[in-house]
Amino acid sequence: VALSRQTRLGRESKETHALVDANQVLAGMGSPEPVEVQPGTVAVGKTLAELRLRGLTGATVLAIRRNDESVLVPSGHDRLQAGDVLALAGTEDAVTAAKELLAAPEAAHS
Repeated sequence: VALSRQTRLGRESKETHALVDANQVLAGMGSPEPVEVQPGTVAVGKTLAELRLRGLTGATVLAIRRNDESVLVPSGHDRLQAGDVLALAGTEDAVTAAKELLAAPEAAHS
């Protein structure tokens, strides 16, 4: 019984430590910021991988809201449409750069 209790306490301690680490990392990302994909911009019709948003800006798309549907933790294969609302997270500079990239007119990126 003592070994079982000791193992459980060790596991709880590791889990608590992991949560504290995750919260510290996430705190540096700021609050998620909504950004709507506008018609005629470079983002329309592109996948997240094609946009290379994270690689170019450092911002992360945490979710996509489309009409009444939500995609949590979208993959690089998710294709954006006009009217999609992206939940962006990252440093202030990263989110600002992502907004600029997403707002670029289609011709500017071709």
